Amino acid sequence: MKRGFTLVEAMLAVTILGIAAALAVPVMRPMVHRIQLQGAAEEVAAVAAEARNRAMMDRRCYKVELNGGFLVTEKLNAFDCGDSANGGETIANAPRIDTTQPKWIRINTYRPPASTISVSFFAAPIGMARYRPTGRLWADSDRAAPGSAFDYNRLQDDDVVIQVQHSNIAGPSGTIYILLESHGPICVISRGDAPPNAGAGYACPT
Repeated sequence: MKRGFTLVEAMLAVTILGIAAALAVPVMRPMVHRIQLQGAAEEVAAVAAEARNRAMMDRRCYKVELNGGFLVTEKLNAFDCGDSANGGETIANAPRIDTTQPKWIRINTYRPPASTISVSFFAAPIGMARYRPTGRLWADSDRAAPGSAFDYNRLQDDDVVIQVQHSNIAGPSGTIYILLESHGPICVISRGDAPPNAGAGYACPT
């Protein structure tokens, strides 16, 4: 005849499971943080890739920039991609294609999955990633004289580097860099590593 568990046995089992879970939480927390960081970096890379694909598909300029801590993607409501006369934003007198819409139309907003995750531009010639209809990154390299504080020629080929950081992971391992090469490739650098240099610019690992 089979005997069931007594109340004391059941309570003892629950207590043991509770202690085991309490001991496991501190061990698991760093792994959870690493998974959060890697996932956020992959999502940021996907945001950039989508902007590039849309630019080529729509034959319009798209930009990815920070707005209030969020990464936003916007489409230019004009045929001109930009110039050096007005700070590199877009030609001031360019007519809007759709007069009922603003000059830049919001397409997407990426919000970090946790308050401990932050996104910023590590290197960006114009403080954003702006894709031409050809799929190449655009930057205004004529806005300042070489060697000045605003010398945008310092980054070869207008490469952009975005960094994703987790505040609960100390040291370099708490940062992942996403490299947007000027001619198209987008890569997520291994956690804790810096983007490889290729001459005066950056290059995805081969």
